Amino acid sequence: KNLIELKRADEPLFIKTAPFRNNTFSLTKTFSNAIQQVNVQRHNYVASVNDPLAPMCKSILIIGNKKHEFSGHQFEKELYYNLHVVRFNNKDIMIMTYDEIIERIDALVSVK
Repeated sequence: KNLIELKRADEPLFIKTAPFRNNTFSLTKTFSNAIQQVNVQRHNYVASVNDPLAPMCKSILIIGNKKHEFSGHQFEKELYYNLHVVRFNNKDIMIMTYDEIIERIDALVSVK
């Protein structure tokens, strides 16, 4: 069993008013809650399975559009880095944006 959580493509990932110390940006409430929601759903599923040898479920969160949100922003490089850190610190969740999904589909379709 895999868990896929879909949020809106136009949902912002970060609060971009000004960076905090060390060029860090706060996650939006929706992004932060989505990460927690996926973690809780995965935990609940694993806890409900009585088979200790059952495979762990894969968790995927699809949210936002990094190109639309980050491109041209004065802290574009820092925003990409912040997303990288969020992904690294949540290794049990594959966090993807809708533009990344479209890129993957385009790559699959263009393969001959």
